[in-house]
Amino acid sequence: MTSPAFNYALITDAGLTQLEFAGLAGISRSVANRWINGHTQPSRIKIARLRALERVLRDVARTQQFHTVKGRARATALAALTKRVKS
Repeated sequence: MTSPAFNYALITDAGLTQLEFAGLAGISRSVANRWINGHTQPSRIKIARLRALERVLRDVARTQQFHTVKGRARATALAALTKRVKS
């Protein structure tokens, strides 16, 4: 698992908000904030999902697909991303 600072950089590089990251990770925004700031660490159960999420976010950051998408199109793209993380 990478450091909290790296996770935050990956989230911002992908163009996601903390709330969007939290939704993809299956956690609340406050838990995401605590992880990102290093106040708490993810449980072993969440680590596998986070590793899968990291791989997907690297692809998203490379394509920058969330940097310009807004509104309904963004929600649709997030839904597709959620499916990709779960598979």
